[in-house]
Amino acid sequence: MSRLSHTMLLLLISIVLAGWLANTQLSLIRINSQELWQLLTTWHVHNMGELIIAQLRLPRFVMALIVGSALACSGCTMQAITTNPLASPSLFGVNAGAALGLVVATLFAIPVQFGDTLLSMAGAALCWGLVMLIGAIGQASQLRLILAGVMISTFCGALTKALLLFHESSSHSLLSQLAGSLAGVRWPVVQQTAVVVIPLCLLLWMLSSRLNLFALGSTHTQLLGIATWQWQFIFSLITLILVASIVSHCGYFGFVGLIVPHLARRLVGHRHQRLIPCAALLGASLVCWADLLSRAISFPTETPAGAVLALIGAPFFLYLVRRQ
Repeated sequence: MSRLSHTMLLLLISIVLAGWLANTQLSLIRINSQELWQLLTTWHVHNMGELIIAQLRLPRFVMALIVGSALACSGCTMQAITTNPLASPSLFGVNAGAALGLVVATLFAIPVQFGDTLLSMAGAALCWGLVMLIGAIGQASQLRLILAGVMISTFCGALTKALLLFHESSSHSLLSQLAGSLAGVRWPVVQQTAVVVIPLCLLLWMLSSRLNLFALGSTHTQLLGIATWQWQFIFSLITLILVASIVSHCGYFGFVGLIVPHLARRLVGHRHQRLIPCAALLGASLVCWADLLSRAISFPTETPAGAVLALIGAPFFLYLVRRQ
């Protein structure tokens, strides 16, 4: 990496750490820096403030980092394999499909271990497949892919709302979760998500040189003897698992996968060896601070972080559409 890339990564890490410090102070019960350091180094809880940090604030902060990293890496991957700068899990129907799968698994109590994650993945895969199929009909174009994604997202959103209306008595908790909330996240959920997300993000980074090949176009890669459709399938599968893992545990966080890759490219360029780690840190920072802002807006109550991200992402999406 160049010196500039190292500087950017250190700056992003500093922003993440600043988010953690701010996270610990936004509470009705606060602890000083000495108590915080003692808690992090010894992991011994001595008072109520330290208990809140250890069991409520810290898992929530770690989950925000995981969510942001996973969605940012997913967005980078989708934009690479589709060569579409507007590709993202939210615009291509993947988030909506995963959310529909989660609602079905929860409302109908699917008697399968990790059934919510599996059905979320199935819903995401179905929607992704439909978008790619519709986009490939006739003369393929980037606009056709986007319109297909919007159509599938709208359809899945309508089905999700219909299911929640028909099961109104058990839909309250689901509505809060689908809005993209990190409230109530505890260490077991963090661990279940981390064991999936962290290895897959590292795998994407290790395979980042393959992502660079998609920029050459299918004609050039075929001349080089590289079967891009195989790598497209592999990267699609990784992306679907990442998105399903996030949606099944934390709900819908729109626009992270759209915004972050573009910001990361402005910082470190287009090569995915630098882009993936930069996007992961930038996505982690964005979700961390969005969650903090969602708590500060209506403190001591909470606003879903997904709503804050939507307010940030919608104008950025319009800017990208106008630019394209």
